[in-house]
Amino acid sequence: MRELFEKYLENRLAQARDSGLYRTLRAVDSFDGPEVELEGRKYISFASNDYLGLSRHPDVIAAASEAIGKYGAGAGASRLVIGDLAIHRELEKQIATFKGREAARVFATGYLANIGAINSLIKPGDAIVSDEKNHSSIIDACRLSGAKILVYRHLDMNSLREKLEEAKEFNNVLVATESVFSIDGDIAPVAETARLAKEFGAWSMIDEAHATGIIGASGRGSEELFDCTGEIDIVMGTFSKAVGSQGGFIAGSERLAEMMVNSSRTFIYSTGLAPAASASALESLRIMERAPELRERLFENVDFVNQVALKLGMRKTPSETPVIPLTIGGEAEAVKAFEMMKDRGLIVPVMRYPTVPMGEACLRISASTLHTTEHLEKLADGLAAL
Repeated sequence: MRELFEKYLENRLAQARDSGLYRTLRAVDSFDGPEVELEGRKYISFASNDYLGLSRHPDVIAAASEAIGKYGAGAGASRLVIGDLAIHRELEKQIATFKGREAARVFATGYLANIGAINSLIKPGDAIVSDEKNHSSIIDACRLSGAKILVYRHLDMNSLREKLEEAKEFNNVLVATESVFSIDGDIAPVAETARLAKEFGAWSMIDEAHATGIIGASGRGSEELFDCTGEIDIVMGTFSKAVGSQGGFIAGSERLAEMMVNSSRTFIYSTGLAPAASASALESLRIMERAPELRERLFENVDFVNQVALKLGMRKTPSETPVIPLTIGGEAEAVKAFEMMKDRGLIVPVMRYPTVPMGEACLRISASTLHTTEHLEKLADGLAAL
């Protein structure tokens, strides 16, 4: 039986290699902002979601160190047992204020936040109306809920309306979308999404993982960008992107936060967020409010990359966010493009099936505040060489 199992694994891995979908881990020996060391060689990374460079900010590091000294390395238990730390409460208050909400609940990861929130609210007999390019965490949450899943065309509000019409027969209906999409970097029409959901008596939920700290006049996200703060029922996000830490959150009404404590399995049965991650996220949120120049510098770098990509014909339109994908096409060709960039000392990750549809593989550039002019010029040379 063991031999049959190993043979099965061997065949699956061989299929992945043959199709250009084989994945490997690359151990990072050290990193200093966007400069990383892999296997004894230094590279410039355009792969990190640490858009504002806050994971390396001295105040953030100091806050994490202080929290470890006060609480230890881990929370020790789930929040409902004895792991509900004062730092968790402080972080929840800060993120609720940042998002213009009554309350928030912090989860161990953003993935768990999406799974936990959707499955605590939506059950068989309900329906979820989901953008076709939503993140895997939303897709998995939809599947686990047992609800009817209706998928609308990407960012297409006419298609959303059609799916909401179809969903009228169900008990409860949730409209779920990313606000900034993690692969394409495009922005959902959040105000219109909220309006349509209300028209049909549905609830609305946005995933702000790549929006928090980035878009809107002060980086508070898509509701600030579209001047509709409070119109969305459920706001989800992470601390692992622009916030530069780890963990996820659900923000909304006091009742929503109470519901997470009482029915979200990923909240109830997970150990509380590590003290260092909580304290660093809290300090990062404070820095975002007092240092708008970080976002200004970030978008200067975004503009530079956009100009290069447009000039080389690698994009037809500029990206409005730090997520800048360059479509390659075939999986094998995209892997080759990644290796070519790596040979030039650049890490630009390749996105392949099932992350994107088959035949739509791309290189995804993540711009950062920490990228210098020299870093960007080397990227431009590498892209030109492709």
